[in-house]
Amino acid sequence: MTDIVKYPIDALRARFPALKRTYKDRTVAYFDSPGGAQMPREVIDAMMRCMEAGRANIHCHFPSSDETMKKLENGRKAIAALFNARPNEVSYGANATTIMFQVARALMHEWNAGDEIVLTEMEHHSNLDSWRTAAEEKGVTAKYIPVDPSTLTLEMGKLPCLLSPKTRLLAIGLASNVTGTINDVKEASRQAHAVGAIVAADAVHAIPHFFVDREELGIDLLFASSYKFFGPHMGMAVIRKEILEHLRVCKVAPASTRRSGWKRVRKTSRRSPPSRRR
Repeated sequence: MTDIVKYPIDALRARFPALKRTYKDRTVAYFDSPGGAQMPREVIDAMMRCMEAGRANIHCHFPSSDETMKKLENGRKAIAALFNARPNEVSYGANATTIMFQVARALMHEWNAGDEIVLTEMEHHSNLDSWRTAAEEKGVTAKYIPVDPSTLTLEMGKLPCLLSPKTRLLAIGLASNVTGTINDVKEASRQAHAVGAIVAADAVHAIPHFFVDREELGIDLLFASSYKFFGPHMGMAVIRKEILEHLRVCKVAPASTRRSGWKRVRKTSRRSPPSRRR
């Protein structure tokens, strides 16, 4: 008979300081999983080491700045490996919701009245309102893949009727934070790309549970938050290089090192991002 190996649950729980908390003399349980995961000791210690060593702005010529830059670069490499992407396609942000709104505001400059986007009725509001508000401002029509209430799944058979040459974007979640439904993003991406649309995927509630392969799934804009899988409270975006290079994101240009007072505003590219059209 094969020996049964006991799962080391006690050893794993011991790595999470928050699980040692008590309330009214009882140990606590955390049921708000959509709100984020608790941090293990290793993450807390790494953050403390970073702060204790001295923080600094990047692109400056002194040790703490170089160390900060190296940490950011290593983080991009780790995130790229997590999603099967390239480090220069990774961006950091406050959280996935904030980044989605920023990217939507940047992409909408390439939309025109009469264009269309496709969303789903299953989305977290971050993957709805970010695109929907941008569409309303530009006179773009938003269409929706409906949810079948009997199965709590998307009615994917209706997607071909929602897509057209006017479609600029398909936004879809990999997994629902309410029902746990896992959507067929690979097939949705294939259909969206066939009409030249960009695919934005919310991976926030998927990545803690299974490997998300950006290339295999055909995702162009991928969003996640590290605090959903034991990391600090921050978000990340993985955006294909050919799209990222042309995004007109509102941000402050670095201060000039040549003279004080006046700052030269960096010119942003006015070229349109490449279409998925073949």
